[in-house]
Amino acid sequence: MKKATSLLTFNTVILFIATLFLLPSCTKKENEDPACLAIFAPDLLRINVVDKTTGSDLFFPTIPRYTVDDITYTIGNEKAKIKPKIDNSTTLGKHFVIPNNSTTASSIKIYILDELKFTIDYTTKKQNDTKCSNYIFDKLTINGSQKEENIQDRIIKLKL
Repeated sequence: MKKATSLLTFNTVILFIATLFLLPSCTKKENEDPACLAIFAPDLLRINVVDKTTGSDLFFPTIPRYTVDDITYTIGNEKAKIKPKIDNSTTLGKHFVIPNNSTTASSIKIYILDELKFTIDYTTKKQNDTKCSNYIFDKLTINGSQKEENIQDRIIKLKL
């Protein structure tokens, strides 16, 4: 009988301690902004490099003029060149993507065969009015002349 009583007391203590840990987590969830619970995914700049005369893709046709190893980019004042990721969307086709990790205006420099070919100056804006909203690309100016807006979910053609 003594063993049963001590086991019951032990289980009661464990249950009480577990309840103490669960109560704060329940009240904490009620205070969090629901928008903050979403998984953060940066906005993507989607690009293709095309021939300025014919408009043909220079990286992803059957016989490309350049290979995907020929293109790199830098953001802002960074010196390290990064290879853009490749996306093969069923709706948009094959293209390069560059993520936005900035909350302010900045620039992206795109190099082909280590030669600077494109400077993309951009501004950002909040995706929506919540305090947890991420920043998205707003307006682009490519090589000082080509201007682009409303770029979400579309590919920007860089003319070479």
